[in-house]
Amino acid sequence: MARTIELKDGKTQRKFTIRKMGAYQAESWIIRASLACGRGGDITKLFSGDKTAIVETLLHVRYEDAKPLLDELLECVYLVNGEELTQLNEQTAAVIESPMTLMRLRIESVKENFGFFTDGKDFGSLTGLASVPSANA
Repeated sequence: MARTIELKDGKTQRKFTIRKMGAYQAESWIIRASLACGRGGDITKLFSGDKTAIVETLLHVRYEDAKPLLDELLECVYLVNGEELTQLNEQTAAVIESPMTLMRLRIESVKENFGFFTDGKDFGSLTGLASVPSANA
């Protein structure tokens, strides 16, 4: 699945496509983000239901821990240029005029990849699994 958005980047109107991570990559991202936030941020806000809370929480984590996670969010974004799609990363994002555009794209990537956390119940339901006895107990 993918979603296309248009944003004003400085003086330029740009079109982007945001693709979802696969389930394995998304799970890995969630675990790494949770571990990083547990060291330096408020993990309770991470999946509070606020779609921007993930990025905001990562901004309270050491840069060295947050950068790979933020970069991975950006790599879900593709710049649309006619029929050509260019995946954004540290090198290809040089065409972007405003740093606020990059942050907005990361937030849009969070919405596309982790929108199922919007009510906060999905993640909360997982935390109860650790206390449920297994069938073998």
